[in-house]
Amino acid sequence: MQFILMKNIGNQKPFLILISLILSLTASVATSAVSADDKTAVDDKIDDFFLRKCPGIISTDSSIVETDSEVDIKADDTVISKEGKVSFKGNIQLMQGSNNLTADLAELDAEGGQLTASGNIRYQDPQIRLTSDDIQLDFKQQTGRIKNTKFQLIKGSMRGEASLIQIQNKNAIKLTDVGITSCPPGKESWLFETSQISIDTDKGRGVAQDVLLKINDVPVFYFPTISFPVDDKRHSGFLYPSLGTSSRNGIAVSAPWYWNIAPDKDATFSARYLSLRGTMLSTEYRQLTENSETEFFAEYLGNDKRALDGVDERYFYKLDSDYSSGENWRGNIDYSSVSDDGYFYDFGANYTSGNRNYLKRSGKIGFDDAHLSFSGLISDDLLLSTPIDSYSRLPQLRLSFLYPEYLAGLTTNLHLEVTAFRHDSAVEAERLMLIPEFEYPITWSSGYIKPRLKWHHSQYSQDDPGGVLPESISRSLPIFSIDSGMVFERNMEISEESFIQTLEPRLFYLYVPTHDQSDIALFDTTDVNNGVDSLFRENRYTGEDRIGDSNQVSLAITSRFYEQNSGRERMRLTIGRAYYLDDREVNLAVSSGYPTMINSGIDSSRRSELITNLQVGIYERWQLEGEIEYDDRTHRTDKGVIGLQYKNNGRVFNMRHRYNRFSGIDAIEQAEVSFSWQANADLAFVARWQQDIRNNRTIDSFAGLEYESCCWAMRLVARRYLNLRLDQFGSTVPGTDEYNTGIYLEFILKGLTNIGNSLNLDRDIQGYEDRFKNY
Repeated sequence: MQFILMKNIGNQKPFLILISLILSLTASVATSAVSADDKTAVDDKIDDFFLRKCPGIISTDSSIVETDSEVDIKADDTVISKEGKVSFKGNIQLMQGSNNLTADLAELDAEGGQLTASGNIRYQDPQIRLTSDDIQLDFKQQTGRIKNTKFQLIKGSMRGEASLIQIQNKNAIKLTDVGITSCPPGKESWLFETSQISIDTDKGRGVAQDVLLKINDVPVFYFPTISFPVDDKRHSGFLYPSLGTSSRNGIAVSAPWYWNIAPDKDATFSARYLSLRGTMLSTEYRQLTENSETEFFAEYLGNDKRALDGVDERYFYKLDSDYSSGENWRGNIDYSSVSDDGYFYDFGANYTSGNRNYLKRSGKIGFDDAHLSFSGLISDDLLLSTPIDSYSRLPQLRLSFLYPEYLAGLTTNLHLEVTAFRHDSAVEAERLMLIPEFEYPITWSSGYIKPRLKWHHSQYSQDDPGGVLPESISRSLPIFSIDSGMVFERNMEISEESFIQTLEPRLFYLYVPTHDQSDIALFDTTDVNNGVDSLFRENRYTGEDRIGDSNQVSLAITSRFYEQNSGRERMRLTIGRAYYLDDREVNLAVSSGYPTMINSGIDSSRRSELITNLQVGIYERWQLEGEIEYDDRTHRTDKGVIGLQYKNNGRVFNMRHRYNRFSGIDAIEQAEVSFSWQANADLAFVARWQQDIRNNRTIDSFAGLEYESCCWAMRLVARRYLNLRLDQFGSTVPGTDEYNTGIYLEFILKGLTNIGNSLNLDRDIQGYEDRFKNY
């Protein structure tokens, strides 16, 4: 069995570089000056020759080995024999640019193309440092032997030693009794020992036999064979196995195999053993071309030992492909499928993936240029753990003609859409829309006025199984709006700091007449989430099945504070609300007798909630942000989110509170605390706690640590998250666990590879920065 190390540790070809340097010496030895002056002192301690540094972030140094510059040779004593051999003795130093070779004794046979050197041999260039007791090289045969060698690659600080290095030809190198690590000399926290390494630079790969991984001199893993790249190309082979555990699946061990099919495509196959369930097989295929990027993933568990409801064959697959051609054409296919509703409950890794209830299935194509936009879409999304199916769009075609400020500053647009909505057990329809639009923007340095007029015409052809809704119905109505804004500035000082304060009022008027739309079913329409932006929308619903009637004025004012010297925004405050001049009669209800949505009646309120949005940079380390919707008629908050963050030098701390009343339905109230706290240069702690306050239960929690030494690092995290198993009707399955727990361990051998399961903590801890991502 072979294992492949996917991080490149040998692409510098150091030993061939050494040959190249010495080959250049044979061509110049007859004309090079030989001098014993300016002798260079040599330290008797070999380890002091090597850099004592940690691997750190991979270097971007573009230094190259120089083999074309003039060669300078120095020695205490030089003898040229009649046979043309040149002997050097004492403090030998061969220099060519930044390349340097020193030794005690050396003999060069220029005619025979041979070189021998011995005694305190040291070689260094921008890419490698090397020591040896004895070197024998044959330039004509391109072979050689280097005994008792220690070497260090400058890029990444990978270093090692070997009892013998045999250069068999220009493309083949063999190393015997090898030890490799990225730890500095004298501090070998981890070490790979191997009896033999064979490197083929022509094939771009090396193979190590009988490999033993030691941690603090204690054997930990044994690999019969390891294969690794020695160039920038990818190679097929086994990747490192991963290990984890969870309460749902038990101990999980996976062994992936990577297949480098071609430069533009590859695949990974994996067998993942789950102690409580069985063996899951998975594959991932990737292809990248000039115009497309495609990924396909599939996993299959043939006989699940813990399966419920008799579903013992479990699977999931996903295809995601993006296409583009030139600057105009684009396309995408996103299709997923799963064996059962409880799949992600059993095999998800966190709160988000473990409670997934929606799979996207769509294909689309589009074209855009300066005046024309076209898109075509087919979709059939899959909802999990619910008896409700989503509408399919088979297809949806959109076409827009765009002429911004084309005629004397007048913007003229025309939008057309044709959509066929399909459903197995609900109203089906074809919808045709035609929307001409005119806008005349007036702008100046400190403000703007943008009047806009639309005419929205829709034609529906409906097929209602219940016979309640009309087969054909049309809707035509104008949409008129005026958007305007100004920006005022002033200089000011606060606590001896200079600021620029802005005052930015915005006034928006919208008129849409009332039109009874209750005979139109809901195919792609729902309420819009509120917020500052909702005050300036032309429709209070998403989709096109409802055009909300409105005669309203929206007013908001924003003030920003900028540091005068740096231009950094320190604070932004926005306050706004809408004032309604007429009742709003259009809602999401459908005709009487069609029980899809409760009729909320006429909305006669004369103003919206007061919406406040705030972002404050408190000094350079603290950030406060939030948005609150306050109903001053009932004196209560309908919706709000507020968060506080501290971030400084590897430390980030977050607090967050979220509240949503949902118009009389039980409110959602959640609190969250998360942090990544670097205690010292080596140790950091990470944690997150998310609590459902209304139901007094934890939604998601984890805690762990990150430890980093000079040449290795470790991340250990224990996680517990709410994970309710729901049946096809959305009800909790009795007797199933409410929570899932897991332990995630990742071990990083710097400069070489990562072992174990990694977590994307940046998704869970706002502001988190992965210290190990560049190793």
